[in-house]
Amino acid sequence: EKLKTLYIPAFHTNEEVNCKEGKGEYCLYHGNLSVAENIESVKYLCNNIFNKIDFTLIISGKNPTKEVMEFASNKIKIIPNPSFENMKDLIANAHINVLPSFQNTGMKLKIIESLFEGRFCILNDETIDNHLKQIATIASSTNEFIDEINKKIKLSFGKEDIEKRKDILQKLPFIWLLEPFNTNEDKDIRAMVESSPDVVFLFLDGASPN
Repeated sequence: EKLKTLYIPAFHTNEEVNCKEGKGEYCLYHGNLSVAENIESVKYLCNNIFNKIDFTLIISGKNPTKEVMEFASNKIKIIPNPSFENMKDLIANAHINVLPSFQNTGMKLKIIESLFEGRFCILNDETIDNHLKQIATIASSTNEFIDEINKKIKLSFGKEDIEKRKDILQKLPFIWLLEPFNTNEDKDIRAMVESSPDVVFLFLDGASPN
């Protein structure tokens, strides 16, 4: 019996790297702000990171909950339900895209978008594929997140950074597997493809695109 697994090879929304040189005036977290996983990330950034950093954080995305909106302050800005173009502008103009996650649900589309369109990108261990560690900063603890943000604030994103992004991103094949992996046979396939050294797999299970 054939397994029913649908995939589209070499497909992602970005045709080329469009990162801007220079500096931005804020950090950005973006995602669906009604999803529990993303709300957890917002709470982590506000309660543990940006209460100790003198730099603006913008939180933007779809349908923010009341809990998310209550984090708005002089230093933390909430932008609900931006248009596609407004979100692209927010990503491109940010100095750092900060995208912690606490669930290993596969490579998230917002990470790919941030690497193609944004300047510096800081992630934690749960959100990054090994292929992309050369072009994103990994912070494994709260203190590392704070230290890396403070370091990046002082730096300008330059031509060498952009060329490195182009070199890595435009050579990587991307495959998005579109159906959830529910059966034991499907999970065996997922384990196999995740171990591939040559391909980045984007799994669209539940919250993964957010």
